[in-house]
Amino acid sequence: MKVPLNPYNDSLIPANYNFEGLVERRCLLKNFKEPNISKWKKYWVAICEHLLFFHKQRSFLITLPMRLSRQTSLKKNDNISIAQSKLSNMNITLTETDRLYYRQNPSKCQSITDWLIVLSQTKNRNEIQLSDLTRGSMYKFKFENAAIANIWFQRLKEATLFKQTNGQLSENLIALD
Repeated sequence: MKVPLNPYNDSLIPANYNFEGLVERRCLLKNFKEPNISKWKKYWVAICEHLLFFHKQRSFLITLPMRLSRQTSLKKNDNISIAQSKLSNMNITLTETDRLYYRQNPSKCQSITDWLIVLSQTKNRNEIQLSDLTRGSMYKFKFENAAIANIWFQRLKEATLFKQTNGQLSENLIALD
């Protein structure tokens, strides 16, 4: 029998991801209330069974070029400045679509079992709306094109239909004694 995953066990989870990729997320409702500020945020999202794992962007990658340029301007006559100027001239080819751009450990883990998923595709918008009707949460995910949105829709649909069976018998079975 398959052992259920522990969302807080970092070594097991990444090896068992069913699907992952870049997603822009926007919160529409949280606890039946609209948030004060609702803006699009980029996450690396991974699906594992019925769980969504959200990985935030690494903060040091965004500020790395600025820190290097500041350090080289302060230390012009040192040997260190030569090494740092070489580092600042290096071409960092890491983009937002790379997995390494995001943190290793997830910042949020969310079960989406029995959530409602709606795919809305128009000419310029490829979005999926996820709704948890019991907790009053609603999110929109935005994708760059329709093909990626369709793949995510299928994978999210599979995750919402996932039921954990930890050796428990279903209540619908008939006892034939």
